[in-house]
Amino acid sequence: KEDVLKDISFTIKEGQTVGIVGRIGSGKTTLLKQILRFYPQKADQANALRADLESLLINGKPIYKYRRSDVRSRVGYVPQQTILFSKTIRENILLGDRSLSENWPLNEQDLEKQKELRKLSFREIQQEMKERDAAAVFYWDKAGEEEEEEVGDESCFLECDPIFQLAIDTADFCKDLEILPRGLETMAGEKGIALSGGQKQRIAIARALISDPELLILDDSLSAVDGTTEENILRELRKQRRSRSTIISAHRLSAVMEADLILVLEDGKIAARGTHEELMKEGGWYQVQYLKQQLERRSS
Repeated sequence: KEDVLKDISFTIKEGQTVGIVGRIGSGKTTLLKQILRFYPQKADQANALRADLESLLINGKPIYKYRRSDVRSRVGYVPQQTILFSKTIRENILLGDRSLSENWPLNEQDLEKQKELRKLSFREIQQEMKERDAAAVFYWDKAGEEEEEEVGDESCFLECDPIFQLAIDTADFCKDLEILPRGLETMAGEKGIALSGGQKQRIAIARALISDPELLILDDSLSAVDGTTEENILRELRKQRRSRSTIISAHRLSAVMEADLILVLEDGKIAARGTHEELMKEGGWYQVQYLKQQLERRSS
């Protein structure tokens, strides 16, 4: 089979931000998922060459020597399609906190169901989740209807610890808490149906940030927020993650303008690389796309 990614080579240093841009289907998401080991790699094959074994390194060590769980525990990943559960906003964000028990927020009955799911084949799990999705019931939800809670002191709806507060501040979500009926205790609804697209993306970003990951990956995760909110989030990320690395894949080039390195992908290859200023001088797809987006922004 033909390789989807070809001759990709770049280095992300501690504290750096790398932007990845390109046309739809250029390989941006595939590259990001390869870092997370979502796809098989040549290094996994028994007859892998030395060059293949050392093609992807983390802290100077070949990635295949890490367990997938170890790699992902160091990475905060926000995918294109935001995934929220039928829990409160607080609970959805806390799901990213690895300092909590890995069983949280499942009760004993939920854990038994989870163990049963782990015994199923991939196809059986897919079918099981399709059936539950159609019925709007997930295995981590409590069976039956929950009794309506009495509303007491509403200040508790906004209370959180400093780490949690920093995560929602960086994701520029605090301003939304005052307009949500129960603040952090507002139910997100099934798949976040009670929230706007921008709110869902920012909750997902806060969830990724709460564990202070060594590497943060945003896969077109700012597409639903307005320009001002995007600027606020990017400014806070630069401020709070000076000793951490970040990869931002985006269609809107304003999201990567301040990156230390920008990669322009085309058909799975790096067609151009450099800073925003360097790519603008070079011309090509990046310059044309940036000027086009600026015109669209001014006319809207």
